[in-house]
Amino acid sequence: MPRLRKKPLFNRRTLVVLTWILPVVILLLQLSARSDQPSLRIGWSEAERLAVLDQDRTGYRLDLILPDTPALGNAAWHSRALAQAQLDARLAAPELRSWLKQQGWQLTSATAGGYQTLQFEMPERPRRQQREQLLTLLNQPPRLDLDALNSTLHAQRYLARQDPQTQLLAAFGERLPQYPPPAPRWSLSGAHLTTDSAPAPAPAPAPAPAPAPLSPAGGQWQPSHLTLSATAVHRDTRWALLGEPLPAPRDGTTLAQQRFVAEAVAQLLPRIAPPQTDYRWLWQPLVRGGYRALLIHNWPVDNPPGGKVLAAALDQPLLESLRQALLARFDRLITETPHQWLDLVALYHLPLDSDQAFRDTLQHLTLAEAQTLLTRTLHPDHRLVIRLTTMEP
Repeated sequence: MPRLRKKPLFNRRTLVVLTWILPVVILLLQLSARSDQPSLRIGWSEAERLAVLDQDRTGYRLDLILPDTPALGNAAWHSRALAQAQLDARLAAPELRSWLKQQGWQLTSATAGGYQTLQFEMPERPRRQQREQLLTLLNQPPRLDLDALNSTLHAQRYLARQDPQTQLLAAFGERLPQYPPPAPRWSLSGAHLTTDSAPAPAPAPAPAPAPAPLSPAGGQWQPSHLTLSATAVHRDTRWALLGEPLPAPRDGTTLAQQRFVAEAVAQLLPRIAPPQTDYRWLWQPLVRGGYRALLIHNWPVDNPPGGKVLAAALDQPLLESLRQALLARFDRLITETPHQWLDLVALYHLPLDSDQAFRDTLQHLTLAEAQTLLTRTLHPDHRLVIRLTTMEP
């Protein structure tokens, strides 16, 4: 019986060809995958001090970005409510409306997490002089009865303080580092705003002023426990708060990490909450004075939720679900409302490539890294715990 000779699957020539072709195929596949991702043409105009976005559109859109402040304490809440009422009055003033009509500008406003925008649609690219005139008009004293307005705001806040959650948040806000309000930011979208040359990088954010002392003795944020006397008529002392300061994101990586933690905590709380408990998760990535806080109701005193418990509850399936949801939401934002991303770049002075860093961070986030991020959240070494009691101070 003749002996069969086994032939190799590939001869020498085929292996040599594959050695040269396969890297090229892999590179083309990678480039194809990246081309499916939405991309932006954004830049920074150093002369005009604004972030710009190239869009194939008729006319221009100018956004005046007004950063929020952490209006949790009673005085801070009153100041922001008063400032908002004054801004609304200025926007409705005949002088401003007449000036906008003369310029051919259309005004709308919107709010987002951590900031408010005044959006101006216009046929021609706005000049810096026009922006300065706009700010001058917005800074004009409004026609308001300030005595009546202050009385109304004081009454509203008095009623709100009867709620245990508001009382806890007010105490938390009064212990956060205090900063002066940030300056407004600008962004502009339209055609032919960036050049073929490399755009100027976004300027580094100015260092935040030193916060006001947290106590007469001074010092920085310190973890501690605080007990308050409940002020509500029906005193529900089963509420407590765990909170900590949250720095502003400095790039796409930290922005992605903060967004992941915010979404992960919201998804994990139902998994770890004991029966008959309630909770409220707050996350505010402000330019200055940001925070995250967890209000808990009827939670066992000896077992408050913290980062270690949250990290232990995170598994690979939930990590993948969160990853895909955040990436899909981000791609929709870039595709459908790219000016919102431009506003975030201007708001936080993010590097211009932060959109890619945001994606890369989420795509490569491992379970161990995600658990580490959660462990650092509301950690006992740097959180403030506030509880209510029926005892008078």
